[in-house]
Amino acid sequence: MSFTLIIIGFLFLFNPNFNIIDIVPDFIGFFLIAFGIRRLSCLSGNVDLAKRYAYVLSGVELLKALSIGLTSTNDRTWYLLLAFSFGVVECILFYLFARELFVGIERLGVRYDAKYVLSSCGKGKRSRDVITRTHATSVAFFFARTALAVIPEFTVLNTDDINRDYTGLRSFLYLVGTAVVIVWSIFFIVRIVSFFNGTRRDTDFVDSINKAYSEYEANNTGHSRAVKMKLVILLLAAAVLTLFNFNEDGLAMVPTVIPALIITVASCMLIKDNGKAIFSAVLGLPLAAISVYGLALRQKFYHSDVVKFMDIFYYEKSMKLFEPVSNLMLVEFVLLTAQLLTFMYVLNTVVKNDISNKSYYLSSSNEANSSLKAELTAYLTKLTKISFWLTAAVAVVNTVNVKLCVLLGYLSLNLPYEKTNYYTVVYHGSVILATILTIALLYSATRLYSFVKEYVYTAEHIYGTSEE
Repeated sequence: MSFTLIIIGFLFLFNPNFNIIDIVPDFIGFFLIAFGIRRLSCLSGNVDLAKRYAYVLSGVELLKALSIGLTSTNDRTWYLLLAFSFGVVECILFYLFARELFVGIERLGVRYDAKYVLSSCGKGKRSRDVITRTHATSVAFFFARTALAVIPEFTVLNTDDINRDYTGLRSFLYLVGTAVVIVWSIFFIVRIVSFFNGTRRDTDFVDSINKAYSEYEANNTGHSRAVKMKLVILLLAAAVLTLFNFNEDGLAMVPTVIPALIITVASCMLIKDNGKAIFSAVLGLPLAAISVYGLALRQKFYHSDVVKFMDIFYYEKSMKLFEPVSNLMLVEFVLLTAQLLTFMYVLNTVVKNDISNKSYYLSSSNEANSSLKAELTAYLTKLTKISFWLTAAVAVVNTVNVKLCVLLGYLSLNLPYEKTNYYTVVYHGSVILATILTIALLYSATRLYSFVKEYVYTAEHIYGTSEE
């Protein structure tokens, strides 16, 4: 297993949450953990189940990030409803994930005579197994962090004005909760890092694990690669899903840092197969930085006097504040489009090579097999071209939407600006067009997944041999 990825994945969980707002995305952490234990999952049914729970948790966390677009600043009960609902689901899934993960590692420790995993720590009544202590700390920290993100939102039920917290109780609870989580996170991080580093230093155990996995891989040729490639395409579909733009200010509803990081992870998985994947991986880094800076500018704009007073007197000031936000969003769309197109090119090249190296025992004729490969390659090229042009079209329409907001003055401030009434149809028409194009792009990504699952990365045919 990849101890570094597992540790980094758990580190993504250390930060406090504020209702459904998670500064450090948990879905990336759970994905890294799942990817880090993928080899171990081949040797243990418990760890394999933990990996599946980690993927589900990653999906739930991504949905939570997307749900920010459903919240309303005029009704804070939305924050309570979403935070509580997601919190319950997260705690149940994390409990199941942690139980299966640590039970699986413990059983592997017994099977392969691990020293550190089965060792004890502490003295007297505080003496406990290392793995039990780490398991308990992880679950307790996650539960506490989730609870402290939800409890302050219950104050909305005790006030006449749901927009304001005159007592300051909500802010106070968040302040106390943040302090508790930060202190607790130190113990959480120390124990997680100590446990997995200690396991890594148990060379006899690690060597036994690696040997067992090598034997498993030798007896399951192509299985790991098939899983990896299908996961890469699913990540592409997840990134496309985050491109939906329903924000009436023309800005991305989901920060572009999310699809950028998803594509970066998928690109890193393809670097060994095609070195050009490093370009799409590297593009994600400046895009993530720009996106975070853009979010800061958005917060400055939406908390300005323009929004506060909703007065036409502040219109010129609002447009001056909004202009750098829109310009930065244009840069984000351009970089994200370049990253997606580069990734699609690399993915197409890798899958084409896999088709050419795959053996199809559908006929005794080499000519018939070559014809089948040509048909599959042609269909793959067709899907890739469709995805390529749809991506470009989505980027262009989203870019136009941002500029339309500036040119037509159509912002979500409800300012009594004359042009707003005349150009509403034009703007909403462009938003509908962007939605249709995004749905079409998502459909093409799912078709690509179905294609490779049925014809390329499937157990029915032997992969990676030159025999016909």
